[in-house]
Amino acid sequence: MLAGCMRLDVNAFRAGLRRLAAHMLRVEETCLVCCGVSMAGCHIIMEAGKAGQLTLSSLAAGLGLDLSSVSRGVDGLVRD
Repeated sequence: MLAGCMRLDVNAFRAGLRRLAAHMLRVEETCLVCCGVSMAGCHIIMEAGKAGQLTLSSLAAGLGLDLSSVSRGVDGLVRD
């Protein structure tokens, strides 16, 4: 019985991952076509827009990235 439940959970998880991957692909295509920025830039913009005013450290924490990567990403967005 437990093995059957676990199988259903794994199948549901896989289906969720496929939906997430398809959604991320649509987001990436939209950002690259409409905004002309990388996927990383889109993540930075979306996180900053969601949070409003924030520090670079809190932006990095929200994205789950190290400070230097986020700093380079933000610098690139500002430069562009």
